[in-house]
Amino acid sequence: MEAMSKIKQLLEGEYVIEGKNKGKAYNLQDDLDKFYNKGQKAAGTRIRACMMELAKLAKAAKNDTLEK
Repeated sequence: MEAMSKIKQLLEGEYVIEGKNKGKAYNLQDDLDKFYNKGQKAAGTRIRACMMELAKLAKAAKNDTLEK
Protein backbone atom coordinates (compact mmCIF):
# COMPACT_ATOMS: atom_id res chain seq x y z
CA MET A 1 0.00 0.00 0.00
CA GLU A 2 3.01 2.25 0.46
CA ALA A 3 3.62 2.29 -3.30
CA MET A 4 0.11 3.62 -3.92
CA SER A 5 0.58 6.53 -1.52
CA LYS A 6 3.90 7.39 -3.20
CA ILE A 7 2.24 7.26 -6.63
CA LYS A 8 -0.44 9.65 -5.40
CA GLN A 9 2.23 11.97 -4.00
CA LEU A 10 4.08 11.98 -7.33
CA LEU A 11 0.98 12.79 -9.32
CA GLU A 12 -0.62 15.33 -7.00
CA GLY A 13 2.17 16.83 -4.97
CA GLU A 14 5.86 17.40 -5.05
CA TYR A 15 8.62 14.96 -5.85
CA VAL A 16 12.37 14.92 -5.29
CA ILE A 17 14.86 13.70 -7.87
CA GLU A 18 17.67 11.87 -6.09
CA GLY A 19 21.13 13.26 -6.76
CA LYS A 20 19.83 16.40 -8.47
CA ASN A 21 19.86 19.86 -6.90
CA LYS A 22 20.42 18.45 -3.40
CA GLY A 23 16.87 17.27 -2.79
CA LYS A 24 14.95 20.16 -4.31
CA ALA A 25 11.24 19.38 -4.60
CA TYR A 26 9.48 19.70 -7.96
CA ASN A 27 5.82 19.63 -8.94
CA LEU A 28 4.85 17.43 -11.88
CA GLN A 29 1.98 19.66 -12.99
CA ASP A 30 4.28 22.68 -13.03
CA ASP A 31 6.92 20.78 -14.99
CA LEU A 32 4.36 19.58 -17.53
CA ASP A 33 3.24 23.18 -18.03
CA LYS A 34 6.82 24.42 -18.34
CA PHE A 35 7.70 21.75 -20.88
CA TYR A 36 4.61 21.74 -23.11
CA ASN A 37 3.54 25.38 -22.90
CA LYS A 38 6.80 27.23 -22.32
CA GLY A 39 9.22 24.91 -24.12
CA GLN A 40 11.57 24.51 -21.17
CA LYS A 41 13.72 21.46 -21.95
CA ALA A 42 15.00 21.02 -18.38
CA ALA A 43 11.42 20.39 -17.27
CA GLY A 44 11.27 17.54 -19.80
CA THR A 45 14.28 15.92 -18.14
CA ARG A 46 12.56 16.16 -14.75
CA ILE A 47 9.35 14.71 -16.21
CA ARG A 48 11.25 11.71 -17.58
CA ALA A 49 12.90 11.14 -14.20
CA CYS A 50 9.52 11.32 -12.51
CA MET A 51 8.03 8.87 -15.00
CA MET A 52 10.84 6.38 -14.36
CA GLU A 53 10.12 6.57 -10.64
CA LEU A 54 6.41 6.20 -11.36
CA ALA A 55 7.10 3.05 -13.41
CA LYS A 56 9.05 1.53 -10.50
CA LEU A 57 6.24 2.34 -8.08
CA ALA A 58 3.61 0.95 -10.45
CA LYS A 59 5.54 -2.32 -10.67
CA ALA A 60 5.73 -2.49 -6.86
CA ALA A 61 1.98 -1.81 -6.58
CA LYS A 62 1.28 -4.53 -9.15
CA ASN A 63 3.38 -7.02 -7.20
CA ASP A 64 1.57 -6.08 -3.97
CA THR A 65 -1.81 -6.79 -5.55
CA LEU A 66 -0.62 -10.12 -6.95
CA GLU A 67 0.52 -11.24 -3.49
CA LYS A 68 -2.90 -10.68 -1.92
